Amino acid sequence: MKHAITNGNHFFEGSICSIRETCLSDYFKNSIGSGVTIAVIDSGWNYSLIDSRIQNGTGFVDRFDELSLKVNENYFDENGHGTAVTDLILRIAPGTTIIPLKVFGKRLETSVNILVEAILWCIKNKVKIINLSLGTLLDEALKPLYQVCELAKQNGIIIVSAQSNSNEYSYPSIFENSIGVKNGQLNSIFEIIYLHDEATECIAKGFHEDLLYLNGERVKSAGNSFAAPIITGLVALFSQNNNKLDLNEARNKLENYFHFLQDKALNSFVS
Repeated sequence: MKHAITNGNHFFEGSICSIRETCLSDYFKNSIGSGVTIAVIDSGWNYSLIDSRIQNGTGFVDRFDELSLKVNENYFDENGHGTAVTDLILRIAPGTTIIPLKVFGKRLETSVNILVEAILWCIKNKVKIINLSLGTLLDEALKPLYQVCELAKQNGIIIVSAQSNSNEYSYPSIFENSIGVKNGQLNSIFEIIYLHDEATECIAKGFHEDLLYLNGERVKSAGNSFAAPIITGLVALFSQNNNKLDLNEARNKLENYFHFLQDKALNSFVS
């Protein structure tokens, strides 16, 4: 259960079980996430890789102390993690606009105040979706993160957050004001499992053999971090032509999509 604090269609790649691409095209129609703005709060973007869908981002990391907050114009990815996450989102929803917000430096480690400031930036700049391929187990992070995520929700922003790779409950993925995601052994980036009553409600493919990383190279990696962008991309598809889509509606659409996949798989098996 979720926890709250109280007091062309070229992008439909792969198959789901024996479901053909035409089934997915029928489900999503012509949606590619057009008009949807996603903030990727991560390690930034390798802006030597030219992509018109990537807007100028913002940095929140002091280059002399990566755990200190300093808002600046440097959003260059020194780690590769944010570039990989962004690339995965664009595979699902190639029509979206991405804003990279850098909260990690060379290490995948940040502070609570940096993360809170980045989410506040998203609220001020009216993004539609926030991808958080990160999480924390720190008790002192619980209250400030919950409060800022709740503020984002009240402003119509949908937060998608990865569970910690330790597979312990982490913040903000277990909050009821975010969609929690973890990695599962699934065959396609369009295959998901939705668990209605679980704190971490979504399972998506987190193992990928061709993640875009530093210097444009492709690498093999896995983790909950790379499952969250799948769900973010799907929410972007649902949001096209529906900018008022809220968190509850996004959950309903993810659950309906999961049932659609189940029905198609069963019908394919029976036939």
